[in-house]
Amino acid sequence: MLMFCVGTIFARGTSEGVGGKTSVTVQSWQHGLGMYKGLTDDDSQSRAIEEDFKAANPNADLSFKLLRTEDHMQPLRVDFAAGTAPDVIGLASGSVLEEFKDRLEPLGSYAEKEWGANWQNKFTPASLSTILLSGDEVFAFPSAMSASGFIWYNNQLMRRANVPVPHDWV
Repeated sequence: MLMFCVGTIFARGTSEGVGGKTSVTVQSWQHGLGMYKGLTDDDSQSRAIEEDFKAANPNADLSFKLLRTEDHMQPLRVDFAAGTAPDVIGLASGSVLEEFKDRLEPLGSYAEKEWGANWQNKFTPASLSTILLSGDEVFAFPSAMSASGFIWYNNQLMRRANVPVPHDWV
């Protein structure tokens, strides 16, 4: 099992597909690709990823599923137990990555082969820190960074309600 990052998919595939092509299955959750597509049936993002992958990898067949979080995580646990998990998966960093890392393949050698010995320089220190929480091998690459965790407010509403903007966390 391998993880993916934007622009590059590290996967060996699990079976030989039609015409001798390697078959690669990829499954991720919406936020895992850095773009929330909403709760619609529109699969244009999935099709675009498949087309880009096929253009860059003509000897591989890609099956790509982009699912809502709840449709991805629980079935993924069952698929791992049954031995039917996708070849490549998208996961959140932190506790979710820690939960699955014993079922993932270390990616450092793939990154070095693809990007060279200093491959870590392709990522910001902040983004790398999100995947190195356990301090061991690299099992994932960051695909997006977001501003979640910040406090957002409507300045006009705060002024109208005569509520001062807080200047500290206390």
